[in-house]
Amino acid sequence: KQWYQRRVAITAGEKKTGVSKRNLALGGIAVTLIWLCVGIGSSLVCSIVCFIYPAYKSFKAVESPQGDDDKQWLTYWIVYSTFNILEYFADLILFWIPLYDLLKCLFLVWCMWPIENNGSVIVYNTLLRPFLLKNEAKIDAKLSKVSGQVNKYVSDAKKEKSTDCDSALIPLL
Repeated sequence: KQWYQRRVAITAGEKKTGVSKRNLALGGIAVTLIWLCVGIGSSLVCSIVCFIYPAYKSFKAVESPQGDDDKQWLTYWIVYSTFNILEYFADLILFWIPLYDLLKCLFLVWCMWPIENNGSVIVYNTLLRPFLLKNEAKIDAKLSKVSGQVNKYVSDAKKEKSTDCDSALIPLL
């Protein structure tokens, strides 16, 4: 159904502009690539392509009765979040790479490409999965410790808030 809706949209664009569907698609790709190469707003374009589209597809996957697409998008988000964390720490170096935003966008498009062994499956299975399985117990222990501390802080804040409220009401009585 989605494929049909996209085809209808492209056909409508073809009728309105008089430009063939093929040329419309190639033009859209060319504009995106040029925008990424120029650099002005390239981070925004990359975010739109590599975040908003997968977020919407993830929503569709969650809402669909089939569960096969859920794993595809969860794998993409694991790779995407790992990539973003690594990118944050390596930003000072990556900034100097020519056409970095284009390369980043191409990598993330490869990761979300709708084929069985797309980039996210390959990166996950060869790099991330072995690392996570090896360190799963350590990661779980750290997460448990941090969540326990956060729960303690929240509990203390609630107690302090209720004590402050009680002390503020006493003079009114």
